[in-house]
Amino acid sequence: MVLVSVIVPIHNMQDYLFECLQSLSKQTLQNFEVILINDGSVDHSSDIINNFVSSDVRFHVYETTHVGQSRARKIGLDHSKGKYLAFLDSDDVVASQWLATLVDDLISSNADMSAVGFDLLFVKRNGKRKFVQMNTKGSFSIIEGKDVLKAWMSCDAIGGFLWNKMFKKELFCHIKFAHTDYMEDIFLINQIIVKVHILSYRAASLYHYRQRANSSVNRSFKKSDLESLDYVYTMIRLAEDDEEMKPLAFSRYAKTTMSIINKMKKRDIVLNNQEIQKILDNLYVHRKYLQLKNPIDNLILLTMLKTRRIYILSRLEKGLINFKYYLKLIGGD
Repeated sequence: MVLVSVIVPIHNMQDYLFECLQSLSKQTLQNFEVILINDGSVDHSSDIINNFVSSDVRFHVYETTHVGQSRARKIGLDHSKGKYLAFLDSDDVVASQWLATLVDDLISSNADMSAVGFDLLFVKRNGKRKFVQMNTKGSFSIIEGKDVLKAWMSCDAIGGFLWNKMFKKELFCHIKFAHTDYMEDIFLINQIIVKVHILSYRAASLYHYRQRANSSVNRSFKKSDLESLDYVYTMIRLAEDDEEMKPLAFSRYAKTTMSIINKMKKRDIVLNNQEIQKILDNLYVHRKYLQLKNPIDNLILLTMLKTRRIYILSRLEKGLINFKYYLKLIGGD
């Protein structure tokens, strides 16, 4: 029986795909399969895929045509044979012990889900690489019961992504996949996390999250981004009347709202002003729950809620974010 299925959606990733798949082929764990979903690639991605499929029996490819990442993952799930599931983005890279660590921790902890730390992979113009670790709290922990939901809402350690985690396959029974490719991980994990009784987390950075200017995360604003906010609002519904979890849920919602507004140009803010105002009204009513970790972020958010000077304050926030990323990029030189 296949132990782990790794699902990899692919669309025009010729510049990064070989390194991604090579890192999978070098895993210390041997009992796994790789489900490649080639979603209408028109570059040389297909050639790279076929080379791996023909040389390694663990690699399998399924062809689709522009169904998007979320739907591609669903197709991969339908074809998977593993007892456990993992996901990998086709421009990222994993350490050789990524799968072995995830599965060992999951089994030894009798967990439903395991997670590891990750770092940001910056590749400079001169080709030099820099890895910036994002998860530094503790070394290994087992999270149970109500604390699982709290860990997910806080996004403190385990992160808001599919790709640094492993899941028991049965968690995906009766799960819906998002119709958009923005925050689809949150939409999915919100449904899964309520089924998780035990979660293991290891802080070791075994997933290397490549930073690209033209990635989907860094793309310009789309109307569907605001609609996707409802995925995060689900956390507030999950918190219900729990006063301990409400600050985590509302703060996560507020932080995501700010990240979407930061993507907007002035024209986007004007065109979507009515919807933005409703979101800010809701946050203002519940402002006692807002506890962003960065005091400057918190100040900008509260000022925005009071003054509604959305564009100016969002430019300030975006500038601070860009400056922090610049410091990470040049740090250590």
